[in-house]
Amino acid sequence: MPEPLTPTPRQLERALGKTVPSESFSAEGTRNELEKTASESAPELTPGRYLDKTASDPNLTPPGSDTTMLPSFSTTSLVPPELLAAGREKLKRFEMDGLLGKGGTASVYAVRDNSLGRRIALKLLRGRGVERPGVQQRFVHEARVTAMLEHPNIVPVYDIGLTEQGRVYFLMKDVTGKSVGEAIRAARDGGEVPEEFRTIEGRVRILLKVCDAMAYAHARGFVHQDLKPDNIMLGDYGEVLVMDWGCAIGRDERGRRPGGSFGTPVYMSPEQARQEGADERSDVYCLGSTLFHMVTLRFAVWDDDPERFWTMKRSGELTPLPPEIKAAVPGALLDIARTAMAPDPADRYQDVAAFRNELVLYQAHAESIALTHRALAQLIESSKTRDYAVFTGITNGFGG
Repeated sequence: MPEPLTPTPRQLERALGKTVPSESFSAEGTRNELEKTASESAPELTPGRYLDKTASDPNLTPPGSDTTMLPSFSTTSLVPPELLAAGREKLKRFEMDGLLGKGGTASVYAVRDNSLGRRIALKLLRGRGVERPGVQQRFVHEARVTAMLEHPNIVPVYDIGLTEQGRVYFLMKDVTGKSVGEAIRAARDGGEVPEEFRTIEGRVRILLKVCDAMAYAHARGFVHQDLKPDNIMLGDYGEVLVMDWGCAIGRDERGRRPGGSFGTPVYMSPEQARQEGADERSDVYCLGSTLFHMVTLRFAVWDDDPERFWTMKRSGELTPLPPEIKAAVPGALLDIARTAMAPDPADRYQDVAAFRNELVLYQAHAESIALTHRALAQLIESSKTRDYAVFTGITNGFGG
């Protein structure tokens, strides 16, 4: 009889941080994911992290990959002559620049769109993905839901189609940057952190943009089900984009997908873990869990034992924070996160707007405290120099 697998902390983190189907919402399911994790030679590209590289990345195309095997498109997909510069021969609309990455069922490529002269990203359903039941339907569902959710903080989808080989693909905005999940890991491990993520205030600003996207999606009737740091992209120019809507469910689907739900163990709500379905308050829980991870760099629910982890997750129990981390993080933010993660959905913020409002109030309070500290420092300095003009400026500032 084989020895039971003893996972490393990173292997367990990857297994519990993956998007998995409801049949994996258990300790046994986690152990199965651990078996896969231990046998992988490289981390799987998760759906929300495939736009974190660019075609200029020297590691873009894996060693030994054959670019001649990239997917080809229909020969009728040509750029109309009217759109070509004078003297140019006719071109195919799309030219593949290389492989960005691949996951279990899909690959992502950098693509040159010759019609509009821009680079975009193409997500392609891989051959073995077509063979698995329901995978193609989920892939198309992801493209359609994302395309319907036209919002500045949701990644735009441009088109969907078939290659000459009959494989489904969709086209989307190419985003250069990092995911919030990568930013968390960089901050935890001492790596390079995106500028906006370097302060607590910056992290709150990021989450407010995520709230805007989620409030819009909820107004359109969609619940994400799998909101997490790895599914939030931070662009190099201030963009914040919510990704991976493949697990999203509409109003007419709720309660009708037994065994067909998805989620990520370390972020999902207790009701999802119990396979009782998800609604807007489940996404509020995921927002709270994401906030908690962003400000503490720790999971809200964690245990090295999968059995214990799932018991905690289903009951809504949170892992206590060490005193040093608790002291370093604003208590008001921790209170907001904990309210969002209340075990009973009725005790949480009842919609994203209420959660967002609490973050805005925290911002205003934090700014007031910062202003007071600056004023006190200036008062101390003015008392030493007896500079009446400085004193007048401080009092005028408080009065204005």
